[in-house]
Amino acid sequence: ADQTSLSLLATGHLEGEFEKVSMYGRLGMNRIAGCNRTWCNKEKFMVGLGFGYDFSKHFTGRLEFQRPADHVSNVSLGLAYRF
Repeated sequence: ADQTSLSLLATGHLEGEFEKVSMYGRLGMNRIAGCNRTWCNKEKFMVGLGFGYDFSKHFTGRLEFQRPADHVSNVSLGLAYRF
């Protein structure tokens, strides 16, 4: 199956001793093209919640949980570079 999504991301940094930690939420549309035993080509709202940690001015690690469709969950771990 192929997955295509379009979403908005809202991010906020924590304060005090946790200033390097950020939280973010994701809301958007997701389309899964393909078939299984119960459906074909499904479009659903997608939601997500994640955390980030600023290792430096340019590098941030991210951990995110997404729910792109019913009975489907994604957990991703990544590294972002800001320039």
